[in-house]
Formats: sequence, C-alpha cells, structure tokens
Amino acid sequence: MPVPPMPVPPCLCRRACAAVLEAGAPEAKFFGGDMRDADAIAAMMQAVMAWVGASRHSR
Repeated sequence: MPVPPMPVPPCLCRRACAAVLEAGAPEAKFFGGDMRDADAIAAMMQAVMAWVGASRHSR
C-alpha cells in the first residue's frame, strides 16, 4: 500500500523562502507537490514556469 504524501507545514515553507531571500535571492516562492507522481511534478513545473519571478530572474 502506498504511503500518503506528507504535506509540508506552512511554517517550513515560510522559513525556506526566508532563507533563500536572506541568501540574496530577489524573490522566493515555495511550490509543493508529490515528487512521487509524474503528473504532480509536471503540474508543479508548469506553475514554476508561469510564475513571473522565474522568468524575471532566469537570465
């Protein structure tokens, strides 16, 4: 029987984004998803690519 995914606590998401910003990133956003599911990964990557922060800072 597959193990259900454990959601990432919101406080951990905020801390991760804060650490990235503190390290010098101009923007940070957490994109969650079940990394065991190819469709979930594809959906997360679509969300990342649609995020203006990704396109603004990728050059």
